Amino acid sequence: MKTTILSSTIKVVPLSTASLDNPYINIVDFILTDDKPNANGVGIHREDFISFAQSAVFMPIKMTEGSIEDHPGSKPIGAITQTEVAEDIVRGKGVLWPEERPADVALIKDKTSRGEAQISWEISYEEDTIDAEGIVWLGNPKLLAATLVKYPAYDGRTPITNFASTSEISGENMTEEVVTPTEQLPVESVVVETETPTETVPEENELDIIKHELEELRKFKLFTERGKVVTELLGELPKKDLEELIGLTDNQLKVVKRLIASKKQEASAIIPNIPVIEDNSASSVLKKALEMHIGGR
Repeated sequence: MKTTILSSTIKVVPLSTASLDNPYINIVDFILTDDKPNANGVGIHREDFISFAQSAVFMPIKMTEGSIEDHPGSKPIGAITQTEVAEDIVRGKGVLWPEERPADVALIKDKTSRGEAQISWEISYEEDTIDAEGIVWLGNPKLLAATLVKYPAYDGRTPITNFASTSEISGENMTEEVVTPTEQLPVESVVVETETPTETVPEENELDIIKHELEELRKFKLFTERGKVVTELLGELPKKDLEELIGLTDNQLKVVKRLIASKKQEASAIIPNIPVIEDNSASSVLKKALEMHIGGR
C-alpha cells in the first residue's frame, strides 16, 4: 500500500498497475464519511481518517437486490479501489460489476444522476468514547463495507457523486496520483511505504469480537432510533422502561400511552384522604395490562 501526502490531501491507492480500461465495470466516486456525527449520534475523528481510509481499499460496495433498502440482506455489487483523505472528509472511488447485477447497477446510475444514491458505512472498531454532548466517537475504525441505503445516517452528506463507464474515462489509471495543491497551503511532499497486505484468515476469537461489536452497534442504533420515537410519544422515561418499550410497534406504543393516561385518571379519582402508592411507569402499566388480558381468557 502506498500513501502519498501532498499539501493536506492524502490518497491511498494500490501499488499494482490495474487498468481501468475494462468495458465490464463502471466507476463510481463517493464520500465515505466526514468528521461530524451522523443522525445516530456516532462519528469518526479526523485523526482516525488515514487508517480508516487505508482499511477501505479492496472492501466491498454493497446493495440489496432489486432495490436500495438497508444494511440487512445487502450483497456485494462492486469494490473500493481507492480512497482519499481531505481536510474534513474521506472520499472513495470504486468499481461496480454490471455483468453480475445489471438491473441494480442501472438503478445506481439513475439514482446518482438524480442525486439520490447515498452511502452508509459498516465498520468494526476497538473502542468508543462519549463526549459531553453525548456523541459516540469510534476509535480505530476499520471499514467492512460501503453500502447503498435508502435512509443514510449521514443524511445526504455521503452521496455517490459520479457514475461513469470506462469509455467515458480517458487515460486514467489507479496508480496515477493527480493532486493540485491549494494556493493557501505550502506544498510539502512525503511518501510513506507500508507493507503490502497479505491474505490472512482471522482467528475464530477475532471473528467473535467483530460479530459482538457489530451486534453492540446494532443495539445502539436501535436504542437511539426507537428510543427517540418512544420518548416523543410517551415523554422522558427511565432507561429501564425505555429498554423494555423500544421493541414495541408504533400501534403498541399508542396502546401503552392510553393505558398510562387511564391509570393516571384512576389515581386522580381516588379519595384524597387515603394515601395511594402505585407504580404508573410505562413498563409497569404494560405488564399489568398483559396480566389482565391473559387472566381474563
